[in-house]
Amino acid sequence: EAAARDAEALNALRERPAGAAGEPSRAELFRRARGDGAKAAKDALSRLAERHEEAGAGADPELADLLATLIVHPETKVRLHAHRVSRRVLDRSA
Repeated sequence: EAAARDAEALNALRERPAGAAGEPSRAELFRRARGDGAKAAKDALSRLAERHEEAGAGADPELADLLATLIVHPETKVRLHAHRVSRRVLDRSA
């Protein structure tokens, strides 16, 4: 009986779709982008950009401010990534 319950629990875990519960909040992503090291900053910035694009959101002043901060980040990789993300998500007037 215990083995059957264990098997059921394992199957439930395997079949459970990845949910939003495991996703960090927007505020957490902003915090990571500002101070958890270069890799964490780049990952958080990528996730913020994906969410922005998925939502089809317009102007996002908070994201624009973060990008402006990260474009002058001491780490070259973070600066470059911020520049690339800014080209994707910021409106540019022609």
